[in-house]
Amino acid sequence: NVPLTVDRRSGIISLSGLLDFEQTSLVSASLTVSDGLFLGRALLSIVIENVNDGTPLFQVDCSGRIPEDYPLSKRIVRCLAIDSDKGSFGELKYSIISGNENDLFAITPFTAEISLNKPLDFETKSFYSLTILVTDG
Repeated sequence: NVPLTVDRRSGIISLSGLLDFEQTSLVSASLTVSDGLFLGRALLSIVIENVNDGTPLFQVDCSGRIPEDYPLSKRIVRCLAIDSDKGSFGELKYSIISGNENDLFAITPFTAEISLNKPLDFETKSFYSLTILVTDG
């Protein structure tokens, strides 16, 4: 099931479908050529290089509920995303890009764990909405 075609007249080998590193990193094909009298055979191997073609996606919306005396630096929630890319292109990094007034919250860049940086005051504010950005490779 190799996505290759060979032009019988010119011998030019072309792709007839898409290649995806995450599916296979090597495509091989056995080629045979004949002049009507003699046969020649060769094994063609194509190494597929990985590219960053997957988009990271959060698995679910994440939320947490904590008391105002919640300990600093203790994990509140973990907001994980997935990426179909392999290798360094599939490595994810997380950051808080909005809603983090006075740097009350922190996120660990590679584990997506959200924690408190500073004490909360329920009487001042009782609800926070953070926007988390995930980037890959």
